[in-house]
Amino acid sequence: MKVSIDRFSDQLAKVEACSLFFFYGTEPLQLSECRDKVRERLSSLAVDDRLSFDMKGKDAWTSLGAELNAQSLFASTRLIEVFLDGKSIDKSGLSILEKIINSSSQDDYFVFTVPVASSLKKAKWFSLLENAALSVECRELQSREAVGWIGRRAQQLFGKKIDLSVCELVADYSEGNLLGAAQALEKISLIVESEIVTLADALQALSDNARFDSYQLIDALLKGDFPRAIRVLRGLKGIGSEPVLIVWALSRELRQLVLMSEKIVEGASVSQVIDQFRIWGNRKVATEKILSRKSLEELRALLIRLHYLDTIVKGARAGSVWDEIEIFSMEICDIIDMNHYATELFKA
Repeated sequence: MKVSIDRFSDQLAKVEACSLFFFYGTEPLQLSECRDKVRERLSSLAVDDRLSFDMKGKDAWTSLGAELNAQSLFASTRLIEVFLDGKSIDKSGLSILEKIINSSSQDDYFVFTVPVASSLKKAKWFSLLENAALSVECRELQSREAVGWIGRRAQQLFGKKIDLSVCELVADYSEGNLLGAAQALEKISLIVESEIVTLADALQALSDNARFDSYQLIDALLKGDFPRAIRVLRGLKGIGSEPVLIVWALSRELRQLVLMSEKIVEGASVSQVIDQFRIWGNRKVATEKILSRKSLEELRALLIRLHYLDTIVKGARAGSVWDEIEIFSMEICDIIDMNHYATELFKA
């Protein structure tokens, strides 16, 4: 029976008799955690004897078959983990697999794991396992799915609520890698003591610094204070902050400024828009300044520049991300002509 990753824990809780489990896909964290859940469940059923077989070896299936044939009548129930390599299984291996699946007297639990690609789902051995076992596909998540997974994970890990913006930050920070996202959440949980984790908390925790943070940089840029912005930026670089966090925070701010500017173009006043978007405190003054300095077209152009920066951060385009952030800072603070630079950029 195939179940979703979200329903697997509920199905596993019902397991009493000896069973087959089949975990496949390209997402390593989910594959690993599914195995861990089986181990934990079987331990509660007093199944503590565990054997592992890596099927990359030439005689791996023969060794597994010999182990099954040699089992004593009085041997204890075992968990046997079989790590498949996603390649075709020969006749001998297929015969052993069919024996495991069809044996009504089998006393052991089996976990089969394979980092299989979709092209292998048509193989006979794959169909046999998927139909006979409690099967879970562990696939890579799309961006929206990853954001939801991060929110649920945070609640499970440390019982704290986190803003949606924090989930989006962690998803972007880890580039969809769930292991990276889990590690980022662990870091946040160790550093942030409050009940609710805000975006400022997460940025501070992930940038791992006390003297400089991305919020200080954004405030300086919005005010057009280039000397202050460049000091903060170089301070962030000096303490080893990750550019992905800076670019993410800038992109989020610019997206909101574009929405605010669109409202102003439609006829709303700056003060009305600031109230509507709930901008308070020091950020209110900085926001007023940039909305008076930059037109909607200029803000949209800055957002496009940040998309360009993001491709450099993620290695899709060559360039020095720190240099590009400094150039962006000069553009937003009106130190250089953004339109002229953009023209030269796209010529290249």
